[in-house]
Amino acid sequence: MDINYNDFDLVIEQAVDFEALKVNGFDVEHFFTDQVEAERGYALKVAEDVVNNKGKSR
Repeated sequence: MDINYNDFDLVIEQAVDFEALKVNGFDVEHFFTDQVEAERGYALKVAEDVVNNKGKSR
């Protein structure tokens, strides 16, 4: 497959100030920390039995 990388738009990620969001009534940090914990749990489960657990969906 040929991909013309000039067709892509660069998206620069910005740091999120969770404390400023929380002060203004938007407590969203748990959405990010919950995702990290889920990914860590998945990695640990795969590590228990790589042959049988790798590639399975959560």
